[in-house]
Amino acid sequence: MKLTNRLSALAIALLLGCFINNALASEQDDINPTIEKETSKQEWTLVKEANETKVWLSISTIDNERFLSIKIENTTAENRNFLCSLNKNNESVIITIDEMREAYLELDPHSTHVIDGTYLIYIAEGDQIEDFTVTLNPTK
Repeated sequence: MKLTNRLSALAIALLLGCFINNALASEQDDINPTIEKETSKQEWTLVKEANETKVWLSISTIDNERFLSIKIENTTAENRNFLCSLNKNNESVIITIDEMREAYLELDPHSTHVIDGTYLIYIAEGDQIEDFTVTLNPTK
């Protein structure tokens, strides 16, 4: 009887070990892409600073196509809400996945928001950061 109990306990321990190993392995797979994204270097150019808000632009190349990212930084100690729009040579540019030309942003105190993850803003080969202007209209 003791041998059966010991074998059962050993089998349960092995099964638990396998389950824990699988759980940790799948958790690791979920963590790695986030770490890689956070450590990737992206050069940002400050294009506007007004009312304690900074606007930065960055150009990225993915599979030989160029994309623009917008970063907005709230340097105040209060919540800020904006309608953000982007113009290229005085013509509005689509900046959201649902083809909107404005994005509503809620920024916490001392926080940053980057517009690039949900929709990539495609730019042509000759486009430069200087061709673009970002407008932030405060909302209530």
